[in-house]
Amino acid sequence: MNISSITSSNLPPQVQIISLNNLVGVLTLVVLALTLYYIIKYTKVTVCLWKEAKLSRELSISPWIIVKWENDKFHIKNAGNSLALNIEFDNFTVDVIDTGDKYELRFDSIDVLEQKAEKEMVFKTYKNNQKLSYDILSAYLDKRYENKESFTFAIKYTNVIGNRYETIFSTGKDGFKVESIKKL
Repeated sequence: MNISSITSSNLPPQVQIISLNNLVGVLTLVVLALTLYYIIKYTKVTVCLWKEAKLSRELSISPWIIVKWENDKFHIKNAGNSLALNIEFDNFTVDVIDTGDKYELRFDSIDVLEQKAEKEMVFKTYKNNQKLSYDILSAYLDKRYENKESFTFAIKYTNVIGNRYETIFSTGKDGFKVESIKKL
């Protein structure tokens, strides 16, 4: 018998059923594989959308604190969309190598800063732990002087749902630069 002369009508009924079962099994496997592929793809897209929604919500309830130096004074501004609570400033120290003096700036904390509001940052200057009646920071930041150093300080604050944030700044003759804003 020649292979080309074999047709499904020539095959016994058991062989025809096995072939049909194999075809149904293969089709079922293909459909299941495609379904699994699209479920995985859908899940990945859903996770991305969830992350974006979470970030959008976070940004909508977050204060973003920025600092600027105007008229020989520090100003703090809440550029975010929510209240900034319990604002604390890291004190920073300037060591004068020539004289061995140690100057420290100690900032007052701020309880509440409304969204889009701005306040002056009040600080006191200490020299070797003695409070001074004058301000060395104005001279330090004055562009007319040759001071090329910059220093870094951090501001920590809380949003209305209790998340804690930190903004790190560097400042010097060239002005302010935001180094980072992060959730703690």
